[in-house]
Amino acid sequence: MTGTQIGAELTRDYTTADITSGRGHAVGETHIDSLGKEYTFVQASAALAQYDAVWVKSNHEAIPGTAAAFQTPGRFAVAQVAITLDQYGWVQHRGNAIVSVLGSCNADAGLYMSATAGHLDDLTLSVEVLGIVLLSAEASSMAACYMDHVVISPHTTS
Repeated sequence: MTGTQIGAELTRDYTTADITSGRGHAVGETHIDSLGKEYTFVQASAALAQYDAVWVKSNHEAIPGTAAAFQTPGRFAVAQVAITLDQYGWVQHRGNAIVSVLGSCNADAGLYMSATAGHLDDLTLSVEVLGIVLLSAEASSMAACYMDHVVISPHTTS
C-alpha cells in the first residue's frame, strides 16, 4: 500500500510479535508523511544503526550499505532509527534526513559508498550514490541531507 499509513510509528523498532499480532505493517508498505518524506517498512536482515545508509533488497529486507550490496537489485534508503537484526521498521527513501558519513564531507560534493558499512563519503570511490546531497559541510559522523530518486552508479577512475 502506498500513501499515508495510519499508525506508522517511524521511530519504532517493531518485533516479530508486533507483526504477527497485527500491531505492525506489511513488509514493503510505503508511507509518505505530510512533508513528502517517503518511507518503506522493512525487515532488517542485519542490524541497522541509526542513520545508516542501507540497501533495501527486492524482498524488502534491509542491510547496511556496502559497495557489494549496491551491486545487487534493490533500493537506497536511510535508517532514521536503529533496527535490530530480524526486527522491522521504517527506512527513508526521499526528503530531508540525517545520514552516516565519514568525517570531513563537503556540501554539494559527490557521495560514494565508503569501505565502512552504512557510511557515505565524498572521496571518489567505486560506487557513487546519485540523488543525495549533504546540506552543509560535515566534520562529524552524521550529516543532514536531502535525497530524491537516489540511484547507484558504478564509478571508475582513470
